[in-house]
Amino acid sequence: MGYVLDRKLGSNDDAAGITIIETRGIKHQIEFRVDHINNQPRIIHTTAESPVTVGTKLTINWPDNGLLLENAEDQFKQLIEAYSWFNPHLTLRGVWFGSEFVNIEATNPNWEKWRPRNPTSPHWYDESRLQRYLAAHVARDRDLGQHRTVREFIAEFRGLSGTAVQRKILAEVGCSHQSLAHFFGVEHVNRAGIGKLLAATRKYSKPAAPKHLGVIGIEHLKQRFLAAGGNIDTFKYQCRKGMTPDGIPYIVEFAFGLHQSGLDGAAVSRKFVTGANWSAGISNPFRRFGSTGEGLENTLEKVRANARQPVICALHLACAYIQYADRGKSSIILTDDAEQPHD
Repeated sequence: MGYVLDRKLGSNDDAAGITIIETRGIKHQIEFRVDHINNQPRIIHTTAESPVTVGTKLTINWPDNGLLLENAEDQFKQLIEAYSWFNPHLTLRGVWFGSEFVNIEATNPNWEKWRPRNPTSPHWYDESRLQRYLAAHVARDRDLGQHRTVREFIAEFRGLSGTAVQRKILAEVGCSHQSLAHFFGVEHVNRAGIGKLLAATRKYSKPAAPKHLGVIGIEHLKQRFLAAGGNIDTFKYQCRKGMTPDGIPYIVEFAFGLHQSGLDGAAVSRKFVTGANWSAGISNPFRRFGSTGEGLENTLEKVRANARQPVICALHLACAYIQYADRGKSSIILTDDAEQPHD
């Protein structure tokens, strides 16, 4: 982010982006530049001691441009505050040039969700996605000079950490004592073997239920609704859990209600919070629903909840595999074939 802004406002050759992440007593400074001769990114990572031992402090160096910060202020504050809607375990404090604009205590510090460090499920892959996943492992092992076995790769999947089940899978696929790189293929991709591996890992593991992804819940969203000035008598909450035909679990949660000041006659505009996998969207990512072509904005317009109405609404999607229509992840691709168990 810092690099893109610096390049836009200054010299392309000297542009740099510096991000500082402080956590567990370590300060990570990551400097991003571009090698214009080789046309490749150049990343410099340095570490030092940090007083931050609990939580995480993130610093992004922006160019010294007052107009840029002034134009970004409202969006920045709204985006930061939006994260509190989708993370019950988050305690959040935001300061803008010495002025505190948000200070929110976690409603459930022990709340759990599916984290990146949790084991992935073989039921979330088809053959092409598993091939890309394998290729990423092989490429990283090669860069680090490591030699991972197929057994070690299998052990990373949910429900497949036991040696007995690993032996069964290796025997069925025919890759016992084989390195992952050799199994993947040296000259040509071993697509037949990857297909067998996917079938065997699915056979000996159970699909992860949607509830394991992490449900935000009515109580947390109700508290955020009230803190935003909502009228409790108008508050509505719905939660849908299901599986796609490909076996991908998902949870959709929606909270809606009217602003108290709007009911009292004051001019109040709509508060609209959207996100996916516990990250707030910079803009509304639900711009198109399946074959209808309609998005969330059109749906809200039909029920008289457009941007001029005094309503508060929040929509969140948790899903093990989300498809986006663009590289910026600003628009989610939603299909019509997801299971809807409760109409």
